[in-house]
Amino acid sequence: MAQTVLLVGGTGNLGSKIATELARKDDITLRTLVRSRTASDSKKQSQIDHLAKLGAELVEADLNEKVSLERACTGVDTVMSTLAGWDDVVVTGQLNLLEAASNAGVDRFIPSDYSYDYTGLKLGDNYLSDQRIKVAEAVKKSGLNYTFIANGVFMEVFFAPFSQVFDFKAGTVEYWGDADTKFDLTTVADVAKYAAEAVVSPGAINTMFQFAGDVMSINDVIAAYEAVTGQKLSVRRRGSVDELKQWIENTKASNPDPWAVIPMQYHYGMMSGKAKLQHLVNERYPYIQLMKVSTFIAQLDTNSISGTGTDQGFRPQ
Repeated sequence: MAQTVLLVGGTGNLGSKIATELARKDDITLRTLVRSRTASDSKKQSQIDHLAKLGAELVEADLNEKVSLERACTGVDTVMSTLAGWDDVVVTGQLNLLEAASNAGVDRFIPSDYSYDYTGLKLGDNYLSDQRIKVAEAVKKSGLNYTFIANGVFMEVFFAPFSQVFDFKAGTVEYWGDADTKFDLTTVADVAKYAAEAVVSPGAINTMFQFAGDVMSINDVIAAYEAVTGQKLSVRRRGSVDELKQWIENTKASNPDPWAVIPMQYHYGMMSGKAKLQHLVNERYPYIQLMKVSTFIAQLDTNSISGTGTDQGFRPQ
């Protein structure tokens, strides 16, 4: 069914890829929200130009100006957010967008999730999951149809120094918990493909749309890495999941910077099993070929991989 989609956050790493995938679908008219059609920063301008070349309608609006948001949402069937950042953007900004979408008669709202299943976590378990939990509650109360997109953890993030698991130069792996605990991994590009599919799939309405490029354990990943590279890794278990939780709480108490614990908060969700995806829809879409961990490792440049990435394609955008 033909629909007009407003993509918010389309100049970001993940958002730009989703925009590309949406633009390929014949039954979608793509509209993208931008703060301005021109930017002083050349990189940002190239991202805006990319959206224009896709044929997207560029609509200027500000997340703090509800009138401009309602104007952007007018005539839209689905609002899809890929916003990233702190509470002022991801919570306050998205709630403003949600209100505008409701006032403008939008049918469906897709908030900026693109993570593991935060519904198994409590507030306080993960600063960034807290944002999603708050927004999801508001979306459900709004009366709009919705889709929550869950892909596990980005492979690009999991293998980056940010995650504090792999140190390829030193040839080491450090983890907490049970090395046989399974978790979900997906590349940014594959998340974009499935996100676009969720927009046009009736089966994705009013559900958490879950998919994963691969389901692995620490031991599985180590075996894949050693098989692909021929390099042996030195492995160290730092402690149990309960000890990890205590480490996080102790660190919170001594260091007010959220980034001091966010990597290990994600590790806790993965290694505790609390954030494991339980209802993958991969089999519904056999025509989408998802990258496996072994293929990702084979293409991995361990000398240039970013150390600043987190979920949603390298936060903050």
